Amino acid sequence: MAELPGTWSVPVVRADFTDDAVWNQIRMRIAEPTEEGFGADVDFVEDRAWDGLDEASIVASYPPSYPHEYRHLRFPR
Repeated sequence: MAELPGTWSVPVVRADFTDDAVWNQIRMRIAEPTEEGFGADVDFVEDRAWDGLDEASIVASYPPSYPHEYRHLRFPR
């Protein structure tokens, strides 16, 4: 199984690769700013190693410390 990448944001994992058009629509809707101009702070994860996994399997693959000690990238000091 793939490993989640280090990220500044919340990962959105693609687990179905049967329809690129639907995935692109989902990405656009998530990335679309609200009326107030706020946008979702996410990173899209597209790795075929996740293909076909159900939600429980994906969640189970997160590190046990997620989200409190997840290896999000840190700002350089």
